[in-house]
Amino acid sequence: MYDYLEHDHPDAFLDYPEEQPENVLRMARENGMTQRCHVCQGHGGWNLRLNAYNLWDREDTPENRHNFSHFKSSCGQCNGWGWIKPDSNDAKCEKHEWTHVRNTGRCLHLYECKKCGSQHEVDSSD
Repeated sequence: MYDYLEHDHPDAFLDYPEEQPENVLRMARENGMTQRCHVCQGHGGWNLRLNAYNLWDREDTPENRHNFSHFKSSCGQCNGWGWIKPDSNDAKCEKHEWTHVRNTGRCLHLYECKKCGSQHEVDSSD
C-alpha cells in the first residue's frame, strides 16, 4: 500500500504550472467561479506520488514530470477547475469528505459531504 500526499504536503504541487490554462480560467469565470479554490490553491488537483512513472525517452523537465511522471489527483472541492463560486458550499466547507448515499439511476450515484451536507451526483457511465 502506498502513502499518498495530501493537498497540504510541501510537494503536493511540485512541477505544477502556476496557473490553469487560459481556456479553463475563462470557462470557470463564465460560470461564476471567481474564487481560487482553497484546497488545491487554483491548480485543480495535486500530486499523490512523485515520480510514480518512468519518463522513458522524454527529457527530465518540470512539464514532462507533471504530465507523465507524477501520479495526480483531481480536486474534489472544485472538481478540477481550480476555482469555486464564492457563495457556494465549496467555499464554506473546509474540505469536502464525500460519502456514497445511493444510486439514483443505472450509472448515477449520489454523494454527500459529511461535513457540510452538500450533494453531488456523478455519472459513472458504462
